[in-house]
Amino acid sequence: MGSSCSKNNNATPTTDVVVTTNDTVATIYNDSNSCLLAVQFDNEKAIRVLKYLSAKDEWTICHEIPVKGLYRATIVKQYLLFHDWQNGVRVCCYDTTTRVIRTLKPLKEDQPYWSCYCATEFQERLYLIGADTEDNRKVYVWDPESDVLTEAPKLNIGRTRTTALKHEGYLYVAGGMVTKDDMVSYNARDTNSVERFNPRRNCWERCAPLLQAHSGGEWLKEVSRRNL
Repeated sequence: MGSSCSKNNNATPTTDVVVTTNDTVATIYNDSNSCLLAVQFDNEKAIRVLKYLSAKDEWTICHEIPVKGLYRATIVKQYLLFHDWQNGVRVCCYDTTTRVIRTLKPLKEDQPYWSCYCATEFQERLYLIGADTEDNRKVYVWDPESDVLTEAPKLNIGRTRTTALKHEGYLYVAGGMVTKDDMVSYNARDTNSVERFNPRRNCWERCAPLLQAHSGGEWLKEVSRRNL
């Protein structure tokens, strides 16, 4: 059992945020506040990474990646990671400094499309939540640089179709779908459960639940306190 969350009045650090604006474009704001990127997916051609030049108020193509059949972009260190939309196993790892493309498979088995595991960056690693078809309490941690996959502590409540976001040194996981006995989709239901990973204690802590159960999408956001 985890502990409940407490409010923290420390200043909020900037985090990676991936906002999906439609089915083909994702906008990524990076940790250093240095640039705004837009990722344009084209299943027939390639992936284009656009960079916004605020001084000129224009977008320019900074990377073009000739790989098809990918969706969802995540930034870990200098790597842009794109996931296969068919089986969730193949990950295109693009090094923005060397422009080298590697096709990796951190998850060895195909993932059922309906499970929709969550992939998010935390402490320069990619956390894969809900990616185990046998036990969706499991959380995998992948280092794209070394291509090493390890296991983090298990969630208190297993889930798929969840959303995750790092905030004030914790990794929060909110909502999602839970199953009673197995991974069969018709047994699944939405949950309002919220947990956070505490790296100092190396465990998941229970937080106050959402007011309403919710699953799917990237609806957990971080904003400046002065804007609320």
